[in-house]
Amino acid sequence: MNTTMTAIQASIRNADTFRDQLNILDAAAVGVILCRTREPHRVVEAVKAYAFSRQRDFFNWSLLYGWETYSRTSPTDPPKTDGNQNPVDALNKIGAVGPNPGEAMPNGFYTFMFPHFWLKDGVGQRVPMIFALKEYTRMFAVNKQRLIMVAPLGFTLPPEVSEDVVVLDFDAPSYAELMSELDGLMSSLPKQPRLTKEDRDRIVAAGMGMSQQEFVTAVSRAVVTHRHLLPAVPVDDLVDEVMKVKTEVVKRSEVLEVMPTTNMSQVGGLDQLKEWVRKRSRCFSQDARDYGIEAPKGCGLFGPPGTGKSLSAKAIGHALGLPLIKFDVSRVFQSLVGQSEERVRAALKMLDAMAPCVVLLDEIDKAFQRSSGGDSGVSQRVLGAILTHMQETEAPIFWVFSANRVDNLPPELLRKGRLDEIFAVTVPDEGERLEILKIHLRKRGHNPDTVANLQIAAQKSDGYVPAEIEQAVKDALIDAFTDKVPVTGDLIAHQLDNIKPLSEAFAEDFNRMQSWAENNARPASKSIIQRKAEKAIIPVRTRPGMGRSLEMGG
Repeated sequence: MNTTMTAIQASIRNADTFRDQLNILDAAAVGVILCRTREPHRVVEAVKAYAFSRQRDFFNWSLLYGWETYSRTSPTDPPKTDGNQNPVDALNKIGAVGPNPGEAMPNGFYTFMFPHFWLKDGVGQRVPMIFALKEYTRMFAVNKQRLIMVAPLGFTLPPEVSEDVVVLDFDAPSYAELMSELDGLMSSLPKQPRLTKEDRDRIVAAGMGMSQQEFVTAVSRAVVTHRHLLPAVPVDDLVDEVMKVKTEVVKRSEVLEVMPTTNMSQVGGLDQLKEWVRKRSRCFSQDARDYGIEAPKGCGLFGPPGTGKSLSAKAIGHALGLPLIKFDVSRVFQSLVGQSEERVRAALKMLDAMAPCVVLLDEIDKAFQRSSGGDSGVSQRVLGAILTHMQETEAPIFWVFSANRVDNLPPELLRKGRLDEIFAVTVPDEGERLEILKIHLRKRGHNPDTVANLQIAAQKSDGYVPAEIEQAVKDALIDAFTDKVPVTGDLIAHQLDNIKPLSEAFAEDFNRMQSWAENNARPASKSIIQRKAEKAIIPVRTRPGMGRSLEMGG
Protein backbone atom coordinates (compact mmCIF):
# COMPACT_ATOMS: atom_id res chain seq x y z
CA MET A 1 0.00 0.00 0.00
CA ASN A 2 1.33 3.43 -0.95
CA THR A 3 1.58 5.46 2.25
CA THR A 4 3.35 8.45 0.71
CA MET A 5 1.93 11.80 1.81
CA THR A 6 3.16 15.33 2.12
CA ALA A 7 4.72 16.62 5.32
CA ILE A 8 1.75 18.94 5.79
CA GLN A 9 -0.76 16.10 5.43
CA ALA A 10 1.19 14.02 7.96
CA SER A 11 1.03 16.78 10.59
CA ILE A 12 -2.60 17.92 10.32
CA ARG A 13 -4.80 17.18 13.32
CA ASN A 14 -8.48 17.49 12.44
CA ALA A 15 -9.53 18.16 16.03
CA ASP A 16 -7.19 21.18 16.09
CA THR A 17 -8.59 22.35 12.77
CA PHE A 18 -12.10 22.08 14.19
CA ARG A 19 -11.17 24.14 17.26
CA ASP A 20 -9.52 26.78 15.06
CA GLN A 21 -12.70 27.08 13.00
CA LEU A 22 -14.82 27.18 16.14
CA ASN A 23 -12.63 30.00 17.45
CA ILE A 24 -13.25 32.02 14.28
CA LEU A 25 -17.01 31.49 14.43
CA ASP A 26 -17.07 32.37 18.13
CA ALA A 27 -15.16 35.59 17.51
CA ALA A 28 -17.51 36.39 14.63
CA ALA A 29 -20.51 36.04 17.00
CA VAL A 30 -22.00 33.10 15.13
CA GLY A 31 -24.43 31.81 17.70
CA VAL A 32 -25.89 28.64 16.16
CA ILE A 33 -23.77 25.97 14.45
CA LEU A 34 -24.59 22.57 12.95
CA CYS A 35 -21.75 20.10 13.44
CA ARG A 36 -22.00 16.95 11.32
CA THR A 37 -19.84 14.01 12.30
CA ARG A 38 -19.47 10.27 12.80
CA GLU A 39 -17.87 10.92 16.19
CA PRO A 40 -20.30 12.89 18.36
CA HIS A 41 -18.46 12.25 21.62
CA ARG A 42 -15.21 13.63 20.18
CA VAL A 43 -17.13 16.76 19.22
CA VAL A 44 -18.40 17.15 22.77
CA GLU A 45 -14.86 16.79 24.14
CA ALA A 46 -13.46 19.24 21.59
CA VAL A 47 -16.11 21.89 22.32
CA LYS A 48 -15.71 21.41 26.08
CA ALA A 49 -11.93 21.81 25.82
CA TYR A 50 -12.34 24.98 23.75
CA ALA A 51 -14.93 26.45 26.14
CA PHE A 52 -12.78 25.84 29.20
CA SER A 53 -9.72 27.26 27.44
CA ARG A 54 -11.72 30.49 27.04
CA GLN A 55 -12.96 30.43 30.64
CA ARG A 56 -16.52 29.79 29.45
CA ASP A 57 -19.11 27.37 30.82
CA PHE A 58 -20.01 24.19 28.97
CA PHE A 59 -23.28 22.25 28.82
CA ASN A 60 -24.35 19.16 26.89
CA TRP A 61 -27.89 17.89 26.27
CA SER A 62 -28.81 14.30 25.46
CA LEU A 63 -31.99 12.29 25.66
CA LEU A 64 -30.41 10.12 28.35
CA TYR A 65 -29.56 12.76 30.95
CA GLY A 66 -31.06 16.06 29.86
CA TRP A 67 -28.77 19.04 30.39
CA GLU A 68 -25.34 18.15 31.78
CA THR A 69 -23.40 20.95 33.48
CA TYR A 70 -19.62 20.50 33.59
CA SER A 71 -17.33 22.16 36.11
CA ARG A 72 -14.58 24.40 34.77
CA THR A 73 -12.55 23.97 37.94
CA SER A 74 -12.91 20.17 37.95
CA PRO A 75 -13.48 19.23 34.30
CA THR A 76 -13.02 15.50 34.91
CA ASP A 77 -15.74 15.36 37.57
CA PRO A 78 -19.10 13.82 36.56
CA PRO A 79 -21.48 16.54 35.34
CA LYS A 80 -24.62 17.63 37.14
CA THR A 81 -27.79 16.64 35.27
CA ASP A 82 -31.31 18.07 35.25
CA GLY A 83 -33.09 15.05 33.73
CA ASN A 84 -34.99 17.18 31.19
CA GLN A 85 -35.60 14.73 28.35
CA ASN A 86 -38.00 16.94 26.39
CA PRO A 87 -36.01 18.34 23.43
CA VAL A 88 -38.28 21.36 22.93
CA ASP A 89 -38.19 22.36 26.60
CA ALA A 90 -34.45 21.76 26.75
CA LEU A 91 -33.83 23.93 23.70
CA ASN A 92 -36.13 26.70 24.93
CA LYS A 93 -34.38 26.70 28.31
CA ILE A 94 -31.07 27.99 26.90
CA GLY A 95 -32.39 31.44 26.03
CA ALA A 96 -35.61 31.38 28.07
CA VAL A 97 -37.92 31.39 25.06
CA GLY A 98 -41.25 29.68 24.49
CA PRO A 99 -44.57 29.66 26.34
CA ASN A 100 -43.15 29.20 29.86
CA PRO A 101 -39.86 31.10 29.92
CA GLY A 102 -37.89 30.86 33.10
CA GLU A 103 -34.42 32.15 33.74
CA ALA A 104 -32.04 31.89 30.79
CA MET A 105 -29.03 29.65 31.15
CA PRO A 106 -25.65 31.41 31.52
CA ASN A 107 -23.32 32.39 28.71
CA GLY A 108 -21.28 29.46 27.48
CA PHE A 109 -21.14 26.66 24.93
CA TYR A 110 -24.04 24.24 24.48
CA THR A 111 -23.85 21.01 22.52
CA PHE A 112 -27.24 19.53 21.60
CA MET A 113 -27.09 15.87 20.63
CA PHE A 114 -28.93 14.48 17.60
CA PRO A 115 -31.57 17.15 16.86
CA HIS A 116 -32.18 15.46 13.50
CA PHE A 117 -34.58 13.04 15.19
CA TRP A 118 -36.99 15.91 15.92
CA LEU A 119 -36.37 18.12 12.89
CA LYS A 120 -37.79 15.61 10.40
CA ASP A 121 -40.98 16.25 8.47
CA GLY A 122 -44.04 15.07 10.34
CA VAL A 123 -42.43 15.08 13.80
CA GLY A 124 -44.37 17.09 16.40
CA GLN A 125 -41.32 18.85 17.84
CA ARG A 126 -40.15 20.11 14.43
CA VAL A 127 -42.04 23.41 14.28
CA PRO A 128 -41.39 24.67 17.83
CA MET A 129 -37.71 23.73 17.51
CA ILE A 130 -37.44 25.61 14.20
CA PHE A 131 -38.89 28.70 15.87
CA ALA A 132 -36.43 28.43 18.77
CA LEU A 133 -33.46 27.98 16.44
CA LYS A 134 -34.56 30.92 14.30
CA GLU A 135 -34.78 33.08 17.42
CA TYR A 136 -31.39 31.95 18.68
CA THR A 137 -29.60 32.85 15.46
CA ARG A 138 -30.60 36.44 16.26
CA MET A 139 -30.24 36.39 20.07
CA PHE A 140 -26.89 34.63 20.29
CA ALA A 141 -25.28 37.05 17.83
CA VAL A 142 -25.33 39.71 20.55
CA ASN A 143 -24.38 37.64 23.60
CA LYS A 144 -21.91 34.93 24.55
CA GLN A 145 -24.17 31.91 24.18
CA ARG A 146 -23.13 29.42 21.49
CA LEU A 147 -25.27 26.44 20.43
CA ILE A 148 -23.63 23.55 18.54
CA MET A 149 -26.08 20.95 17.24
CA VAL A 150 -24.40 17.56 16.72
CA ALA A 151 -25.86 15.42 13.92
CA PRO A 152 -24.77 12.66 11.49
CA LEU A 153 -22.85 13.35 8.30
CA GLY A 154 -25.12 14.36 5.45
CA PHE A 155 -27.89 15.81 7.63
CA THR A 156 -29.43 19.03 6.31
CA LEU A 157 -31.47 21.50 8.32
CA PRO A 158 -35.02 22.55 7.44
CA PRO A 159 -35.05 25.37 4.88
CA GLU A 160 -36.52 27.80 7.43
CA VAL A 161 -33.21 27.90 9.32
CA SER A 162 -30.64 26.46 6.90
CA GLU A 163 -29.51 29.89 5.68
CA ASP A 164 -29.03 31.21 9.21
CA VAL A 165 -27.02 28.32 10.66
CA VAL A 166 -23.34 27.74 9.86
CA VAL A 167 -22.31 24.15 9.10
CA LEU A 168 -19.03 22.99 10.64
CA ASP A 169 -18.14 19.36 10.00
CA PHE A 170 -15.96 17.38 12.40
CA ASP A 171 -13.89 15.11 10.19
CA ALA A 172 -12.58 11.62 10.86
CA PRO A 173 -9.15 11.44 12.52
CA SER A 174 -6.22 12.52 10.40
CA TYR A 175 -3.03 10.57 9.79
CA ALA A 176 -1.34 12.30 12.73
CA GLU A 177 -4.24 11.57 15.07
CA LEU A 178 -4.40 7.89 14.13
CA MET A 179 -0.64 7.63 14.55
CA SER A 180 -1.00 9.03 18.08
CA GLU A 181 -3.69 6.45 18.83
CA LEU A 182 -1.49 3.66 17.45
CA ASP A 183 1.55 4.74 19.45
CA GLY A 184 -0.53 5.04 22.61
CA LEU A 185 -2.04 1.59 22.15
CA MET A 186 1.30 -0.05 21.36
CA SER A 187 2.99 1.53 24.39
CA SER A 188 0.27 0.15 26.67
CA LEU A 189 0.92 -3.46 25.65
CA PRO A 190 3.06 -5.61 27.97
CA LYS A 191 4.56 -7.30 24.90
CA GLN A 192 4.82 -4.85 22.02
CA PRO A 193 5.05 -5.76 18.32
CA ARG A 194 8.35 -4.85 16.70
CA LEU A 195 7.22 -2.18 14.26
CA THR A 196 9.36 0.06 12.08
CA LYS A 197 8.27 3.55 11.02
CA GLU A 198 7.22 2.09 7.68
CA ASP A 199 5.19 -0.62 9.45
CA ARG A 200 3.36 1.97 11.53
CA ASP A 201 2.72 4.05 8.41
CA ARG A 202 1.10 1.05 6.72
CA ILE A 203 -1.18 0.34 9.68
CA VAL A 204 -2.28 3.97 9.88
CA ALA A 205 -2.83 4.13 6.11
CA ALA A 206 -5.09 1.09 6.37
CA GLY A 207 -7.08 2.87 9.08
CA MET A 208 -7.66 6.14 7.23
CA GLY A 209 -11.37 6.91 7.12
CA MET A 210 -12.16 5.11 10.36
CA SER A 211 -13.36 6.85 13.48
CA GLN A 212 -11.04 6.94 16.47
CA GLN A 213 -12.95 4.14 18.19
CA GLU A 214 -13.11 2.01 15.04
CA PHE A 215 -9.36 2.29 14.52
CA VAL A 216 -8.48 1.47 18.12
CA THR A 217 -10.86 -1.50 18.01
CA ALA A 218 -9.39 -2.72 14.71
CA VAL A 219 -5.78 -2.55 15.92
CA SER A 220 -6.73 -4.17 19.22
CA ARG A 221 -8.45 -7.01 17.37
CA ALA A 222 -5.40 -7.42 15.15
CA VAL A 223 -3.02 -7.63 18.11
CA VAL A 224 -5.23 -10.04 20.07
CA THR A 225 -5.77 -12.26 17.02
CA HIS A 226 -2.00 -12.62 16.51
CA ARG A 227 -0.88 -12.36 20.15
CA HIS A 228 0.74 -15.81 19.94
CA LEU A 229 3.26 -14.33 17.49
CA LEU A 230 4.21 -11.33 19.63
CA PRO A 231 6.55 -9.55 19.54
CA ALA A 232 7.49 -10.77 16.03
CA VAL A 233 4.02 -10.58 14.50
CA PRO A 234 4.27 -9.85 10.72
CA VAL A 235 3.01 -6.37 9.92
CA ASP A 236 1.10 -7.81 6.94
CA ASP A 237 -1.09 -9.73 9.39
CA LEU A 238 -1.85 -6.58 11.36
CA VAL A 239 -2.63 -4.58 8.22
CA ASP A 240 -4.90 -7.33 6.90
CA GLU A 241 -6.90 -7.37 10.14
CA VAL A 242 -7.29 -3.58 10.10
CA MET A 243 -8.41 -3.73 6.46
CA LYS A 244 -11.05 -6.34 7.36
CA VAL A 245 -12.56 -3.96 9.88
CA LYS A 246 -12.26 -1.06 7.46
CA THR A 247 -14.16 -3.07 4.84
CA GLU A 248 -16.97 -3.56 7.36
CA VAL A 249 -16.97 0.15 8.23
CA VAL A 250 -17.09 1.27 4.61
CA LYS A 251 -19.82 -1.24 3.77
CA ARG A 252 -22.05 0.31 6.44
CA SER A 253 -22.25 3.44 4.31
CA GLU A 254 -24.30 1.30 1.87
CA VAL A 255 -22.90 3.23 -1.12
CA LEU A 256 -19.16 2.60 -0.72
CA GLU A 257 -17.34 -0.71 -0.95
CA VAL A 258 -13.67 -1.62 -0.55
CA MET A 259 -12.68 -3.68 -3.59
CA PRO A 260 -9.70 -6.01 -3.99
CA THR A 261 -7.01 -4.85 -6.39
CA THR A 262 -5.16 -6.98 -8.91
CA ASN A 263 -1.77 -6.89 -10.56
CA MET A 264 -1.63 -5.16 -13.92
CA SER A 265 -0.21 -8.40 -15.34
CA GLN A 266 -3.73 -9.87 -15.01
CA VAL A 267 -4.99 -7.41 -17.62
CA GLY A 268 -4.49 -8.53 -21.21
CA GLY A 269 -3.52 -5.85 -23.71
CA LEU A 270 -4.25 -2.18 -22.98
CA ASP A 271 -0.55 -1.37 -23.14
CA GLN A 272 -1.13 2.38 -23.63
CA LEU A 273 -3.29 2.58 -20.50
CA LYS A 274 -0.76 0.56 -18.50
CA GLU A 275 2.10 2.87 -19.48
CA TRP A 276 0.04 5.97 -18.69
CA VAL A 277 -0.77 4.64 -15.22
CA ARG A 278 2.83 3.54 -14.60
CA LYS A 279 4.09 7.08 -15.21
CA ARG A 280 1.64 8.43 -12.63
CA SER A 281 2.37 5.88 -9.92
CA ARG A 282 4.70 8.25 -8.06
CA CYS A 283 2.81 11.48 -8.71
CA PHE A 284 1.18 11.49 -5.26
CA SER A 285 4.57 11.84 -3.56
CA GLN A 286 6.14 14.90 -1.95
CA ASP A 287 8.96 14.72 -4.51
CA ALA A 288 6.42 15.07 -7.32
CA ARG A 289 4.77 17.98 -5.52
CA ASP A 290 8.14 19.70 -5.08
CA TYR A 291 8.78 19.23 -8.80
CA GLY A 292 5.59 21.12 -9.59
CA ILE A 293 3.43 18.10 -10.45
CA GLU A 294 -0.20 18.17 -9.36
CA ALA A 295 -1.74 14.99 -8.01
CA PRO A 296 -3.51 13.09 -10.83
CA LYS A 297 -7.29 13.56 -10.97
CA GLY A 298 -8.13 10.25 -12.63
CA CYS A 299 -9.20 8.76 -15.92
CA GLY A 300 -12.25 7.56 -17.81
CA LEU A 301 -12.55 4.06 -19.30
CA PHE A 302 -15.16 4.12 -22.05
CA GLY A 303 -16.08 1.26 -24.33
CA PRO A 304 -18.48 -1.64 -24.93
CA PRO A 305 -19.39 -4.01 -22.07
CA GLY A 306 -17.02 -6.82 -21.17
CA THR A 307 -13.87 -5.11 -22.42
CA GLY A 308 -12.15 -5.10 -19.02
CA LYS A 309 -12.97 -1.68 -17.60
CA SER A 310 -13.72 -2.84 -14.05
CA LEU A 311 -10.68 -5.14 -14.06
CA SER A 312 -8.55 -2.24 -15.24
CA ALA A 313 -9.78 -0.14 -12.31
CA LYS A 314 -8.62 -2.89 -9.93
CA ALA A 315 -5.24 -2.94 -11.66
CA ILE A 316 -4.97 0.86 -11.45
CA GLY A 317 -5.45 0.68 -7.68
CA HIS A 318 -2.69 -1.93 -7.44
CA ALA A 319 -0.33 0.00 -9.72
CA LEU A 320 -0.77 3.21 -7.73
CA GLY A 321 -0.43 1.32 -4.45
CA LEU A 322 -3.74 2.74 -3.21
CA PRO A 323 -6.93 1.17 -1.85
CA LEU A 324 -9.77 0.90 -4.36
CA ILE A 325 -13.21 2.11 -3.28
CA LYS A 326 -16.29 1.52 -5.42
CA PHE A 327 -18.84 4.34 -5.20
CA ASP A 328 -22.16 2.70 -6.07
CA VAL A 329 -24.24 5.71 -7.08
CA SER A 330 -27.23 3.52 -7.95
CA ARG A 331 -27.67 2.81 -4.24
CA VAL A 332 -27.82 6.53 -3.54
CA PHE A 333 -30.94 6.77 -5.68
CA GLN A 334 -32.61 3.98 -3.70
CA SER A 335 -32.80 6.27 -0.68
CA LEU A 336 -35.99 7.80 0.65
CA VAL A 337 -37.06 11.10 -0.85
CA GLY A 338 -34.68 13.84 0.26
CA GLN A 339 -31.98 11.45 1.48
CA SER A 340 -30.03 10.96 -1.76
CA GLU A 341 -28.09 14.19 -1.44
CA GLU A 342 -27.42 13.54 2.26
CA ARG A 343 -26.00 10.10 1.53
CA VAL A 344 -23.75 11.30 -1.28
CA ARG A 345 -22.37 14.11 0.90
CA ALA A 346 -21.65 11.64 3.69
CA ALA A 347 -19.97 9.28 1.21
CA LEU A 348 -17.79 12.07 -0.18
CA LYS A 349 -16.73 13.01 3.34
CA MET A 350 -15.72 9.42 4.01
CA LEU A 351 -13.75 9.28 0.75
CA ASP A 352 -11.84 12.40 1.76
CA ALA A 353 -10.98 10.75 5.05
CA MET A 354 -9.75 7.57 3.31
CA ALA A 355 -7.54 9.45 0.82
CA PRO A 356 -5.18 8.79 -0.81
CA CYS A 357 -7.32 6.25 -2.63
CA VAL A 358 -8.72 5.26 -6.02
CA VAL A 359 -12.49 5.69 -6.40
CA LEU A 360 -14.41 3.78 -9.08
CA LEU A 361 -17.65 5.22 -10.43
CA ASP A 362 -18.77 2.23 -12.47
CA GLU A 363 -21.23 2.44 -15.38
CA ILE A 364 -21.88 6.16 -15.02
CA ASP A 365 -24.01 5.98 -18.15
CA LYS A 366 -26.69 4.18 -16.13
CA ALA A 367 -26.45 6.42 -13.08
CA PHE A 368 -26.34 9.82 -14.76
CA GLN A 369 -28.09 9.46 -18.09
CA ARG A 370 -29.95 12.55 -19.18
CA SER A 371 -33.66 12.18 -18.60
CA SER A 372 -36.87 14.14 -18.78
CA GLY A 373 -36.64 14.89 -15.09
CA GLY A 374 -38.68 11.96 -13.84
CA ASP A 375 -36.49 11.74 -10.73
CA SER A 376 -37.26 15.39 -9.83
CA GLY A 377 -33.69 16.36 -10.69
CA VAL A 378 -32.12 14.16 -8.00
CA SER A 379 -29.59 12.60 -10.39
CA GLN A 380 -28.44 16.01 -11.58
CA ARG A 381 -28.05 17.28 -8.01
CA VAL A 382 -26.09 14.17 -7.04
CA LEU A 383 -23.89 14.53 -10.12
CA GLY A 384 -23.39 18.20 -9.34
CA ALA A 385 -22.35 17.38 -5.78
CA ILE A 386 -19.78 14.84 -6.99
CA LEU A 387 -18.32 17.10 -9.68
CA THR A 388 -18.14 20.08 -7.31
CA HIS A 389 -16.41 17.93 -4.72
CA MET A 390 -13.90 16.71 -7.30
CA GLN A 391 -13.06 20.29 -8.14
CA GLU A 392 -12.86 21.66 -4.61
CA THR A 393 -11.42 18.88 -2.45
CA GLU A 394 -7.75 18.89 -1.60
CA ALA A 395 -7.81 15.18 -0.74
CA PRO A 396 -5.63 13.07 -3.08
CA ILE A 397 -8.32 10.98 -4.78
CA PHE A 398 -7.80 9.28 -8.15
CA TRP A 399 -11.18 8.88 -9.87
CA VAL A 400 -11.96 6.17 -12.41
CA PHE A 401 -15.16 6.62 -14.43
CA SER A 402 -16.38 3.74 -16.59
CA ALA A 403 -19.15 3.83 -19.18
CA ASN A 404 -20.62 1.35 -21.66
CA ARG A 405 -22.30 4.04 -23.74
CA VAL A 406 -22.04 7.81 -23.99
CA ASP A 407 -24.90 8.92 -26.21
CA ASN A 408 -27.01 9.95 -23.20
CA LEU A 409 -24.33 11.19 -20.81
CA PRO A 410 -24.50 14.76 -19.43
CA PRO A 411 -21.90 16.85 -21.29
CA GLU A 412 -20.41 18.17 -18.03
CA LEU A 413 -19.09 14.66 -17.33
CA LEU A 414 -17.03 14.74 -20.50
CA ARG A 415 -15.71 18.27 -20.15
CA LYS A 416 -11.98 18.56 -20.81
CA GLY A 417 -10.04 18.78 -17.57
CA ARG A 418 -12.62 16.97 -15.46
CA LEU A 419 -10.32 13.94 -15.58
CA ASP A 420 -6.74 13.74 -16.79
CA GLU A 421 -7.60 11.41 -19.66
CA ILE A 422 -10.43 9.40 -21.20
CA PHE A 423 -9.41 6.06 -22.68
CA ALA A 424 -11.10 4.00 -25.37
CA VAL A 425 -11.28 0.38 -24.16
CA THR A 426 -12.53 -1.76 -27.03
CA VAL A 427 -12.22 -5.29 -28.46
CA PRO A 428 -8.70 -6.79 -28.42
CA ASP A 429 -6.66 -7.69 -31.48
CA GLU A 430 -5.25 -11.18 -32.06
CA GLY A 431 -2.09 -10.66 -30.04
CA GLU A 432 -4.05 -9.28 -27.11
CA ARG A 433 -6.56 -12.11 -27.32
CA LEU A 434 -3.72 -14.63 -27.09
CA GLU A 435 -2.42 -12.81 -24.01
CA ILE A 436 -5.91 -12.90 -22.46
CA LEU A 437 -6.21 -16.63 -23.11
CA LYS A 438 -2.87 -17.25 -21.42
CA ILE A 439 -3.84 -15.13 -18.39
CA HIS A 440 -7.03 -17.09 -17.79
CA LEU A 441 -5.32 -20.44 -18.23
CA ARG A 442 -2.58 -19.50 -15.75
CA LYS A 443 -5.18 -18.14 -13.35
CA ARG A 444 -6.72 -21.62 -13.24
CA GLY A 445 -3.46 -23.50 -12.83
CA HIS A 446 -2.74 -24.45 -16.46
CA ASN A 447 0.52 -23.69 -18.24
CA PRO A 448 -0.48 -22.05 -21.54
CA ASP A 449 2.80 -23.16 -23.12
CA THR A 450 1.56 -26.76 -22.91
CA VAL A 451 -1.86 -26.03 -24.45
CA ALA A 452 -1.84 -27.18 -28.06
CA ASN A 453 -3.12 -24.93 -30.85
CA LEU A 454 -3.84 -21.99 -28.56
CA GLN A 455 -3.30 -19.66 -31.51
CA ILE A 456 -6.40 -21.17 -33.13
CA ALA A 457 -8.53 -19.92 -30.22
CA ALA A 458 -6.92 -16.49 -30.51
CA GLN A 459 -7.81 -16.35 -34.21
CA LYS A 460 -11.32 -17.72 -33.69
CA SER A 461 -12.12 -15.15 -30.99
CA ASP A 462 -12.01 -12.18 -33.38
CA GLY A 463 -14.81 -9.80 -32.37
CA TYR A 464 -15.16 -11.26 -28.87
CA VAL A 465 -14.61 -9.13 -25.76
CA PRO A 466 -12.33 -10.34 -22.92
CA ALA A 467 -15.26 -11.42 -20.72
CA GLU A 468 -16.50 -13.73 -23.49
CA ILE A 469 -13.02 -15.15 -24.04
CA GLU A 470 -12.73 -15.88 -20.32
CA GLN A 471 -16.06 -17.70 -20.37
CA ALA A 472 -14.88 -19.84 -23.29
CA VAL A 473 -11.77 -20.84 -21.30
CA LYS A 474 -13.89 -21.77 -18.27
CA ASP A 475 -16.29 -23.84 -20.38
CA ALA A 476 -13.40 -25.58 -22.14
CA LEU A 477 -11.83 -26.56 -18.82
CA ILE A 478 -15.13 -28.07 -17.68
CA ASP A 479 -15.36 -30.16 -20.85
CA ALA A 480 -11.72 -31.23 -20.61
CA PHE A 481 -12.16 -32.26 -16.99
CA THR A 482 -15.42 -34.18 -17.39
CA ASP A 483 -14.38 -35.85 -20.68
CA LYS A 484 -10.87 -36.58 -19.37
CA VAL A 485 -9.17 -34.96 -22.37
CA PRO A 486 -6.47 -32.27 -22.53
CA VAL A 487 -7.56 -28.68 -22.83
CA THR A 488 -6.55 -27.32 -26.25
CA GLY A 489 -6.98 -24.25 -28.36
CA ASP A 490 -9.39 -26.22 -30.54
CA LEU A 491 -11.54 -27.01 -27.49
CA ILE A 492 -11.62 -23.34 -26.50
CA ALA A 493 -12.46 -22.37 -30.08
CA HIS A 494 -15.35 -24.86 -30.01
CA GLN A 495 -16.73 -23.15 -26.90
CA LEU A 496 -16.62 -19.82 -28.70
CA ASP A 497 -19.14 -21.23 -31.19
CA ASN A 498 -21.59 -21.54 -28.28
CA ILE A 499 -21.21 -17.87 -27.30
CA LYS A 500 -22.89 -15.22 -29.41
CA PRO A 501 -20.59 -12.19 -29.06
CA LEU A 502 -22.04 -8.84 -28.08
CA SER A 503 -20.54 -7.42 -31.25
CA GLU A 504 -22.95 -9.65 -33.17
CA ALA A 505 -25.97 -9.78 -30.87
CA PHE A 506 -26.17 -6.01 -30.41
CA ALA A 507 -24.23 -4.83 -33.42
CA GLU A 508 -25.74 -1.36 -33.68
CA ASP A 509 -25.13 -0.39 -30.05
CA PHE A 510 -21.73 -2.07 -30.03
CA ASN A 511 -20.48 -0.34 -33.18
CA ARG A 512 -21.79 3.04 -32.06
CA MET A 513 -19.97 2.87 -28.72
CA GLN A 514 -16.80 1.53 -30.27
CA SER A 515 -16.82 4.22 -32.95
CA TRP A 516 -17.28 6.99 -30.37
CA ALA A 517 -14.54 5.63 -28.13
CA GLU A 518 -12.05 5.26 -30.94
CA ASN A 519 -12.72 8.75 -32.31
CA ASN A 520 -13.16 10.76 -29.11
CA ALA A 521 -10.89 9.12 -26.56
CA ARG A 522 -7.24 8.18 -26.20
CA PRO A 523 -6.56 4.60 -27.31
CA ALA A 524 -5.97 2.22 -24.40
CA SER A 525 -3.99 -0.12 -26.66
CA LYS A 526 -1.84 0.11 -29.78
CA SER A 527 -4.33 -2.01 -31.69
CA ILE A 528 -6.82 0.87 -31.63
CA ILE A 529 -4.16 3.20 -33.02
CA GLN A 530 -3.56 0.71 -35.83
CA ARG A 531 -7.28 0.47 -36.61
CA LYS A 532 -7.60 4.24 -36.68
CA ALA A 533 -4.63 4.46 -39.01
CA GLU A 534 -6.36 2.04 -41.34
CA LYS A 535 -9.58 4.06 -40.99
CA ALA A 536 -11.53 0.94 -40.27
CA ILE A 537 -13.89 -0.09 -37.51
CA ILE A 538 -13.65 -3.74 -36.47
CA PRO A 539 -16.01 -5.69 -38.75
CA VAL A 540 -18.81 -7.41 -36.93
CA ARG A 541 -21.05 -10.18 -38.06
CA THR A 542 -24.65 -9.05 -38.25
CA ARG A 543 -27.87 -10.86 -38.75
CA PRO A 544 -31.19 -9.35 -39.82
CA GLY A 545 -33.12 -7.94 -36.89
CA MET A 546 -30.29 -8.29 -34.39
CA GLY A 547 -29.43 -4.58 -34.11
CA ARG A 548 -31.45 -2.89 -31.39
CA SER A 549 -31.03 -0.50 -28.44
CA LEU A 550 -30.43 -2.28 -25.15
CA GLU A 551 -29.12 -1.41 -21.68
CA MET A 552 -25.94 -3.47 -21.62
CA GLY A 553 -24.12 -4.29 -18.40
CA GLY A 554 -20.67 -5.66 -17.78
